Amino acid sequence: MIRINSFLHRQQLYDITRRWLADQLEPADLVTLKTLINFNSLWINRLGRDFAQWFFPQFSGDKVQEQTVSNKGELKDLLVQNPRYVNERIISLNRRYEQHPERYLRETPFSGVLYSVERQGKPAYIGSRRIKRVRRIAEKGARRISDYIYKQIKQRADLLAQERADIMGIHKSELISTPEQMNDEFERAESRIAMALSRGQLFPKEQAFILEDVLGVKVIAEEYEQPKVIQLLKEHPHCEIIEIEHHRGHYNATNVVFRYAPNKEELLAQPLSTIALDRLVHRGLRRDRVEGDFRQFVLSGEDSIHIELIISDFQEMLESEIGRSMHENRIIRQRMNQSYRGHLARNVSYLMEFMFACGISPKTRIDDLPIKVWIRYMPDYFDEVLKDLFQIPRFREIE
Repeated sequence: MIRINSFLHRQQLYDITRRWLADQLEPADLVTLKTLINFNSLWINRLGRDFAQWFFPQFSGDKVQEQTVSNKGELKDLLVQNPRYVNERIISLNRRYEQHPERYLRETPFSGVLYSVERQGKPAYIGSRRIKRVRRIAEKGARRISDYIYKQIKQRADLLAQERADIMGIHKSELISTPEQMNDEFERAESRIAMALSRGQLFPKEQAFILEDVLGVKVIAEEYEQPKVIQLLKEHPHCEIIEIEHHRGHYNATNVVFRYAPNKEELLAQPLSTIALDRLVHRGLRRDRVEGDFRQFVLSGEDSIHIELIISDFQEMLESEIGRSMHENRIIRQRMNQSYRGHLARNVSYLMEFMFACGISPKTRIDDLPIKVWIRYMPDYFDEVLKDLFQIPRFREIE
């Protein structure tokens, strides 16, 4: 159902998503999810680092510094502290940011690495790489599924309206419907779709909701430099460009999706760190098997993954972080303006977040899926589900 092209063994995640939407849990699912989410996180981090450590020195022609960061404030600060150039707009943006940094959602989690070169004795941002957080992956996947469900509900509601018009002997365009009638037809259509979901009959057999941007790289390139970015990708023996998309308007950038197929043995030569081993064990994997299982996972997976490269000039990058197209504001608008916000959409969101959270939780056994997409729940219930998954004590009366 969800196909993440930055992952290895992507068909397994597709199959689990499809089954869980129909409440079909298999005994091996939890172990499979832990393997898929954690080993893919390890692997694509290595691939992202491998590509970035080649690309940024090649592009900049200079010595490149790396800085691992955990929130967006660190990225915004670096952009503002040493701008590549200034003009009236950039000066205005930077001044407002420095006067009121609390307005810019600086604490937003960001698991990434910043790349910079030295200019005027200070680091100057030239790009970054990041892995999308599991919550954002779950959110984006859920939105794609919910959009499809909404489309099916509207089609079913239109059929019900057509039936009413046929009974009255008029054309559907002549039908005058009260708000109550339209609401009733929508709710009846929603119930039909919920029933189809419970039977595993809603989605076509090969329906896939594809996510291309789980592993992303961003580079600052002025217009005259952008052909060089594309040329470098074409010349790299392990890269193959799949798609180039230009965004123009409120947000201006070029997105390039490319296939990356490095030498697996070279990247597997690096042993897992003690920190990585401890985290994997905490998430329910066996310490005595992790190294071997990780190696087998990589070698038996696809030969390549997809990486999304975003190309923008410095001013547009600044706009996307502290200006008119600030990324965090775009996310908030997406959440507020979702077309369908009924209980099916909420439950898909709960289920997707639960599924990805399973992979990073310490829990090693699940006997039943706590969320059935067609059942109505209060948000409070899902809060308790997540607490149980991460073994957080529930609030109970003292006596």
